[in-house]
Amino acid sequence: MIASSCGSTTMVTRTAKSGNLSYSAIAATVTSDLKVSETKVTGEATNPDSFFPQSEMEKTAVADALKKVDADILIEPQYEYKRVDGKLVSVKVSGYPAKYTNFRSVTPEDVEINNKLKYPKQETLVIIKEKEVEKK
Repeated sequence: MIASSCGSTTMVTRTAKSGNLSYSAIAATVTSDLKVSETKVTGEATNPDSFFPQSEMEKTAVADALKKVDADILIEPQYEYKRVDGKLVSVKVSGYPAKYTNFRSVTPEDVEINNKLKYPKQETLVIIKEKEVEKK
């Protein structure tokens, strides 16, 4: 017995040009601050047909959360998954929204702070605080 069905499958692929750079060739010329909210935000993505994979659902939930508060990134995201009959039907995420601010050229102080965070030593203590602005 042979069974067949009519149907179509569409496959879309996207490519981008890329190149290999050695570590020594990478240099940052612009940096910024990251202002993190103290209030959590939530987002949700639904998948009633269980078509999308979990990773895509997580990205969609994060995008939903960020859109609500006009943020750039979600810090410490926590996910909640809802499954029906073993199939993923929704993903909820909560986390702290953050926005990149104060874009500027890299200074020697920025490099020093970055190096201390990237290559910490036991005796190194890095304290980062908001700069106070004098009123004139």
